[in-house]
Amino acid sequence: FIYQIRKLAITFYVELVSSASVVMLPAIAIYAFVLIPNLTLGPLDVPMLPVTDRIVDYFDHSALQIFMVMLMTFFGGQLIWRERDSRLNEISDATPASNTVMLISKYLSLALIIVTVHLVFMVAAILIQLSREYYEFNFPLYLQMLFGVQLLENLMFAAVAVAIHVVLNQKYVSHLAVMFFYVYTVAAPRFGLEHKLLI
Repeated sequence: FIYQIRKLAITFYVELVSSASVVMLPAIAIYAFVLIPNLTLGPLDVPMLPVTDRIVDYFDHSALQIFMVMLMTFFGGQLIWRERDSRLNEISDATPASNTVMLISKYLSLALIIVTVHLVFMVAAILIQLSREYYEFNFPLYLQMLFGVQLLENLMFAAVAVAIHVVLNQKYVSHLAVMFFYVYTVAAPRFGLEHKLLI
């Protein structure tokens, strides 16, 4: 069971990374590299020191979060609909791997993509600091924020995205539903829903 999940998750991950859609990863890095220095401008457009805690905070910016949501929605749909898009779903149903194994392995491969994006974020952040000739890197803070708090939030959102694709069973409707869910999580405080668990 665990062996099947591990092998399939790695196979799906390699397949995604080697596909043409992997251009989204460097696109996010370039976007972050361009966006964040503009956000770190202080009063009178004076650049502020690119300290690690300030840079990391900007990775939670709504513009980058929308990129992440689009990436999770697209890759989640691509994974769930992988066999049906290539018209191999009937053949895959005859394989010894159960639906549970397939679903868990697809979610884990999506989780690996998210971890890869966070690594890309970290490299982009270090390059931003280097471009500003700032060399005091706080690696424990990078790990705590990018691979702790923000990673957990993205993994939970990815689980919702996968669940929506499985339940709705319509690829493009599911894409739209995931985007609506993201808008709900952002807009909920305006309607009095402020507690994270309630949202």
